[in-house]
Amino acid sequence: VLTIAQPFSNHNGGMIEFRNDNGTENLYIGMGDGGSGNDPQNNAQNINSLLGKFLRITPDVSGNDNNPAYTNPADNPFVGVSGADEIYAVGMRNPFRWSFDRDGTRQLWAGDVGQGAIEEVDIITKGGNYGWRVYEGTRCTNIDPQLCNPANYVAPVFQYDHTNGGCSVTGGYVYRGKQRTLPDGAYTYADFCTGEIWMWTGGQQILLQDTNRNVSSFGEDEDGELYVVGLGGTIEKIVHPEANADFGGDFKTDFSVFRPSNGFWYVLNSSDNSFRAAQFGQNGDVPVPEDYDGDFKTDLAVFRPSNGVWYYIKSSDNSVVSRQFGQNNDEPVAGDFDGDGQADLAVSRPGPEASSPRFFYILQSSTNTQRTQQWGTTGTDRPVAGDFDADGRADVAVYSEAGGFWYILQSSNNKFRAEQFGAGNFQDIPAPGDFDGDGRTDQAVFRKSTGVWYVLRSFNRAVQSTQFGIATDIPVAGDYDGDGLDDIAVVRRESGVTNWFYIRSRDNAFVGGQFGASTDLPIPAYDAP
Repeated sequence: VLTIAQPFSNHNGGMIEFRNDNGTENLYIGMGDGGSGNDPQNNAQNINSLLGKFLRITPDVSGNDNNPAYTNPADNPFVGVSGADEIYAVGMRNPFRWSFDRDGTRQLWAGDVGQGAIEEVDIITKGGNYGWRVYEGTRCTNIDPQLCNPANYVAPVFQYDHTNGGCSVTGGYVYRGKQRTLPDGAYTYADFCTGEIWMWTGGQQILLQDTNRNVSSFGEDEDGELYVVGLGGTIEKIVHPEANADFGGDFKTDFSVFRPSNGFWYVLNSSDNSFRAAQFGQNGDVPVPEDYDGDFKTDLAVFRPSNGVWYYIKSSDNSVVSRQFGQNNDEPVAGDFDGDGQADLAVSRPGPEASSPRFFYILQSSTNTQRTQQWGTTGTDRPVAGDFDADGRADVAVYSEAGGFWYILQSSNNKFRAEQFGAGNFQDIPAPGDFDGDGRTDQAVFRKSTGVWYVLRSFNRAVQSTQFGIATDIPVAGDYDGDGLDDIAVVRRESGVTNWFYIRSRDNAFVGGQFGASTDLPIPAYDAP
């Protein structure tokens, strides 16, 4: 279609992508300045050169070999005047990774690699001049000092320098995903040299993760979720680092309990070690802590089995919500079943006989409609919460305590999945969590007779067995260290108090602490990861 000579071996760009412009599929091409250093041929500012530019052409798809391979859109800035007709924007150094925002006007965001001082991100518009080689970011290079007038160029949306080891920006995507992994409209990018992955939101550059990857690209799936590509051959999904029983919003599980005798909640905030006590509930209530308002913080919440009413306090504005959904003897199984980032009220209703089927009733917060699903049997199956297929939605699932089977209805494709992982004969307590950090809930059990944990890692299907606990312990898996992986953890009631023990996943260290009375209910056991 188009061949462009390269005078040097570097700065060759690296991306092409189509965009529909008013019904026409145009091909956009990001071209580097031709290479070497400091653009010795001044290609980026030369409107007769295709180097150091964004180009836009309309490829011929008629199949007629007599037609030219492409035409140029009539509104390209240099059509009919001096300059190359293919040019869309000028003044680029090496925009090797860029993308279109899938929302609204489909803006073109580009990471433009700097020379030796500044990395920049631009929104590319038709006819824009982004400054190179006169400017590197907002810094005059003094290669052409007489041209250093910022009014003549389009400034970056943002930039960063090389002070902390950065050397080469890798442009990413504007996040428009359905799973609320990042704030809507946040732009992701990385630095190739440091491995740091960042987002630009609210006028700030915020570090998402410091990796050991040479991040060479990003990817976007059909749901708008984002992936990171490492030059060493890795492709990893960006997932939201949420934790269960996280009342402070620091992505760490907090030591927290509900005291049935007085209806008080007690929370030890992991973010600052502060103590919180709040009366919300009464004896007989079942704690149902979840994020009901979508602010990434766990809300105080109870389900009252006697009347089927849910009560919760929205952490976003401290308002109290009460909603009747359920009936006496229903078992609460709140979770985000519709993937809107807010937990849905849900119950599993056992039947009158041990052999009776269970029914799940889910009030979907996105539409305020009820979903009903028959799943499991009354006498042997225990409802379990989790996103076992990593689609951002909780799956309807049960664990058969009699047979050790997990029965999962995958929300991503509505397929039934049955897998034995557990001893059966009511020996194991299901303790699911994301122990390998791949965004999928792992099947896991705690064996009461031996105090051994068994985890089936979804990432590689490897089985992990860990001796941690005694027969009377209660499993309370959670991400206590905030590393994005759930930790094996138990609470032990003894001598009138509740002791907490967990294995810190980031360094395999043993951690213990005392928090709560022996009659308290440990919250992480009621808010599954």
